Amino acid sequence: MEGQSWETRPPEKTDDHPLFPRQTRAPYHKSASYKVTTITDKLRLPWSIAFLPDGKMLVTEKYPGHMRLVSPDGTLSEPLTGIDALAPPRKLGLLDVVLAPGFAKNHRVYFSFFENLGPAYSNNLSGLWHVG
Repeated sequence: MEGQSWETRPPEKTDDHPLFPRQTRAPYHKSASYKVTTITDKLRLPWSIAFLPDGKMLVTEKYPGHMRLVSPDGTLSEPLTGIDALAPPRKLGLLDVVLAPGFAKNHRVYFSFFENLGPAYSNNLSGLWHVG
């Protein structure tokens, strides 16, 4: 609602008090109109997206650790192969994905994944992948 704070919940910590009135409770002001369009609702825990030059999107699913292609019309590919061993199920899966600066020529994709290494250890790792 115009002029009202967008955040109406109380702070999560009971001892968290603002330093001045309405700190972190900035009022909402509409700056632009926009339309939301659902392209697909068939992904499981989508995490990151990279837009490919042909208009398709490379999307990671945090769990179960898949990377898929999504067409602008919503067509969803099967999970891409070649990265299965990096983020196997129950290991927390894939996170961010970005195209390399020279993607049009080198077809490289950078991505990160999270893996449990034992009961008390985990690791955030990164990889390089060549598409095509």
